[in-house]
Amino acid sequence: MPEERTAAVTDAEEAKTFVIFRLGDEEFGVDVMNIKEIAKITTITRVPRSADFIEGVINLRGSLATVINLRKRFGFEPKEIDADSRIIMAEFEDKPVGMLVDAAIEVLRIPVSDIEATPEMVTTDISKEYLRGVGKVKNRLIILLDLKQVLTKKEIEEIKEFEEREEKGEEKEGKKKRMEKEKVRVLLVDDSTYIRTVLGGIITEAGFEVAGEAADGEEAIRKYMHLKPDLVLMDVIMEPMNGMAATKAILDRDHEAKILMVTVLEDKDIFVDLMKIGAKGYIAKPFSKKQIAEKIKEVMGK
Repeated sequence: MPEERTAAVTDAEEAKTFVIFRLGDEEFGVDVMNIKEIAKITTITRVPRSADFIEGVINLRGSLATVINLRKRFGFEPKEIDADSRIIMAEFEDKPVGMLVDAAIEVLRIPVSDIEATPEMVTTDISKEYLRGVGKVKNRLIILLDLKQVLTKKEIEEIKEFEEREEKGEEKEGKKKRMEKEKVRVLLVDDSTYIRTVLGGIITEAGFEVAGEAADGEEAIRKYMHLKPDLVLMDVIMEPMNGMAATKAILDRDHEAKILMVTVLEDKDIFVDLMKIGAKGYIAKPFSKKQIAEKIKEVMGK
């Protein structure tokens, strides 16, 4: 916030502190207790089918915040945003809302004795319903706003509902984009160097990434905990620790682990056992490129 100044207040005199900002040639003040911060202009995303005075939304440390244009709200002539423009984050019914202003000037303590109800002689284009009084500071008249009147309760509720919808949509869209952008990292576990090489080629060609390789169950556990891959392709028959034991051990450590078993076994009881220990599925040898790629996409929800 701008540096705080005091307008000739004696120690015994009661005073109130205001954030002073400018719209056009007029100066306005809002109670500092209602202000969270003053921010420089950041990217403001326009909102379709919103009220005319809503400038858009900004990302405020990971959360959406609506910005209202006070010029438009008060019926002033439109003005382009420039280097002096600021967003004053204020509390409206416990809801942070940004107010776009021409400039934030200072934080000023005004003696209560110098604050009057809005005199008739004060001329401003703003409706009197938005005003709480006027602060007289030397030759300056500072118009003090009543934030409770700037937005109605209905408008605040509409803003809250809108932001909740936007955040849910943004979260869903962001997750989708991340999944599309980030390659699935796969740990290959098989005691055959040849099979690991074949699988690695298929994985890469399908647009996934080989996170690492392991030749037995014990190495698979160590590699999984170190590399934290998105998916494991695990051979069943290995020594000294087989794939089923390794899968169980990994899932004991990480319940969210995604493991696909690769096996030549055709015993149906084995397949049931694989599912019981938490494997996401199995791929039978010999396998095809298409089979591997489709199974990985299925498990990863792509």
